[in-house]
Amino acid sequence: MDAKNVHVTDVQPRRAHDISDLANAAIALIGAIVLAVVSIYLHGVTSGVEQDAHTVGSVLDDWLFALPLTFIQQTMMAIIIVSVVAQLLINKEWFQTVVSIVGFLLGITGAVLVSLIITSAGYAPLIDALRSASNVQTLLPELFAGLTAFLTCAGPRRIRSSLSWSWNALIIIAAILVMLSANSLVGMVISLLLGRMVGLIIRYFIGSPNIGIWGDKIVEASRSVGLEPQSIIYAGDTSTRLNQYSVDDDVTFNSRRYVLTTTNNSHFTVSIADAQRHGVSYFRQLWQWIQLSGLSLRHDRSASDITHHHMMMLLAVRNANRDAVTPYAVTDYNGSSVLFLEENTALTPADPQTIEKDDVANVLSFLDAVHARGITHRHISLNSLARNARGELIVAGWENGDVASNASNIAADRVQILTLLSTILGAEETVEAARQTWDDDKLTAIAPFIQKVLIPSSVRESSTWNRNLMKTLRNSLASLKTEDDGDNIELVTLSRFNLRTFITAFLVVVALSVILTQLNLRAVIESVQHANPMFAVLSLIAGCASWLGSALTLGTYTNRDKRNYVGIFVSQIAQSFAAVSMPAGVGPAFVNLRFLRKTGHRNTEATAAMSAVVAVQFATTFIVMVLLGLFTGNNGLSRLLPTGTLAIVLGVLALVIALSMLIPPVRKQIVTRLLPPIKNFARQLALLLYQPGKLALGATGSIFQNLMLGLSFWSALQAFNVPANYIETTFLFLVANTIGSAAPTPGGLGGVETSLTVAFSGVGVPSALALSATLLFRVMTYWIRIPMGAIAMSWMGKKNLI
Repeated sequence: MDAKNVHVTDVQPRRAHDISDLANAAIALIGAIVLAVVSIYLHGVTSGVEQDAHTVGSVLDDWLFALPLTFIQQTMMAIIIVSVVAQLLINKEWFQTVVSIVGFLLGITGAVLVSLIITSAGYAPLIDALRSASNVQTLLPELFAGLTAFLTCAGPRRIRSSLSWSWNALIIIAAILVMLSANSLVGMVISLLLGRMVGLIIRYFIGSPNIGIWGDKIVEASRSVGLEPQSIIYAGDTSTRLNQYSVDDDVTFNSRRYVLTTTNNSHFTVSIADAQRHGVSYFRQLWQWIQLSGLSLRHDRSASDITHHHMMMLLAVRNANRDAVTPYAVTDYNGSSVLFLEENTALTPADPQTIEKDDVANVLSFLDAVHARGITHRHISLNSLARNARGELIVAGWENGDVASNASNIAADRVQILTLLSTILGAEETVEAARQTWDDDKLTAIAPFIQKVLIPSSVRESSTWNRNLMKTLRNSLASLKTEDDGDNIELVTLSRFNLRTFITAFLVVVALSVILTQLNLRAVIESVQHANPMFAVLSLIAGCASWLGSALTLGTYTNRDKRNYVGIFVSQIAQSFAAVSMPAGVGPAFVNLRFLRKTGHRNTEATAAMSAVVAVQFATTFIVMVLLGLFTGNNGLSRLLPTGTLAIVLGVLALVIALSMLIPPVRKQIVTRLLPPIKNFARQLALLLYQPGKLALGATGSIFQNLMLGLSFWSALQAFNVPANYIETTFLFLVANTIGSAAPTPGGLGGVETSLTVAFSGVGVPSALALSATLLFRVMTYWIRIPMGAIAMSWMGKKNLI
């Protein structure tokens, strides 16, 4: 039967704006920049490769170089342009011909402009890398940039025979010219990349001919799977702004949909995915992979991959005895992938206005059935909701789903369905209805996964969405088994761009900046070289021993059933890494708080325990300073602390509070929002501090920490033969170190060194020796402990303790 006898209703093919063209243009630009940088800083590598090419070229020199190089280039240019243009004109592609010629001219123009910019800048290393020894006039061979842009604009090489051999000829001639020293290797490659970038940008914005199947070609594809069409009627396109989704093709994204009627009066839905438009789907999947961690995600590189997988998913859902559209066959034909589906007579789109509490049980049971087979949906949105022949609410749209799913993917499905239903029914009503199907244990287990990153953008953009919805849902689930609220739930790490990732990256950047800008390496090396090795090692050991004291204090105020003794000690080591990017005292408090939360302490518990640790350490340090000062009779404190500073600070603070309370809106915010959590925090802190046993144990740890740090500095003084009394040294060290640590710099850098040097110089230690001892102490208790802290931080990250 001839295709002309089949009634076909179709739309005209639109030019394809393939987003992968834009991505490849960016890659070409990055490649050109990287190659330019490599040619400057690794000139030996690029020149070595070029010299090897010249060695090969010397073999061709005897017979090929006799031809003028200009003749070779001009002939090659003429043959390529004439052959490609001729094929375009024969196929009556007038517009494509004009675009290709424009691309040729713009490619040449771009190469000339880049050459002028580089020449004007006058950066000799780059100019030398681009310029050929035998052709000092040209930096970038503009002809090759133009030809590359021309061939790129003419369309993908697979759609025209002339493009395929023209690309091969272009690369071969370019290689020969580099071998014969007519052009430099770097200049030639950058020129090709520049032309490619120009051509791809033009091709993306102008569009390229769609090579997918249309009209009669769909008839041929149907016959290839055993169907004899009588009519094929265009029914919609989900790649347009209208997004005409339909349950007939299982809510397929970025596809064309047709209704096929066979000669025996059978009906099918034909879903066509074009290869040139698959880039949007692939980059959407790729973005999910970049954005999410801990979840297995699909990466369908081609339209064929995603269509074949879609058919497999539908078969898997039906095999789980759940309702889904019935797939018939799939075929790849002429740049498109075609999925044939049997006529859908059972499923209809679900109107959100008709969804009630009774529907929640049906859809949750549906998901339980497929989850039991390891099947997950991955992208539940409003378009995914459908009703079966019995009117039950189910889930459709399995294109992005997968099998052999892990527990995290199942939890993600549950979060998506509960959030979607909450936008329709409300969070509390949804949870109440969900309890009829899922028990409280299952529901509360979902709470840590309730995060915005899991929710499809179409749900977040709906009119019923609000930014507090997920918090309300999390609170509702958390309240099922505990009086705690959702803010105290430790969320599972799902986003690669979460606070922890940002903080870690920030710490690394700041740490490197501090090391490179603040560390006076020469002075440190000289101090260490002249130090007594035995006392230098003792300084390091005493400094590390101080971790035991701080670990004892933290462990004291950690709930007994949540104590991780190894984790507590390692967290104190990790503080050494946090101190390199945070002011002294802030880093340890931050690490302690994160550790407490990760070990199961609620927000208020963790904050109170961390504050109790800080309060005990501060109080014991102050008491130790006073006792040692009384014992030694040293008046270093009065000399180092400016008179009236504390009074001025307290006075300013009181003035700010008083002025704030005079403004009614500010006073209301303080009374309603700040005072309740402060009272709660103060109550828990008081309960912790009013326990004599814990207070004595925590104070013991803090005292031990201070004594060990004092011993470390005393050892640093002994390393330079400075006669010093241990008790007096500890007292003066604690005073000076406390004042120096107030500097708002990472680890008190600058402030601690200055304070210690001035303090001990003021009591008779020669300034040069005081500075040397201070630098040695900082090496042993700050700089050398940074890599140790980084290792500890990494270990805690792997154990999910930070």
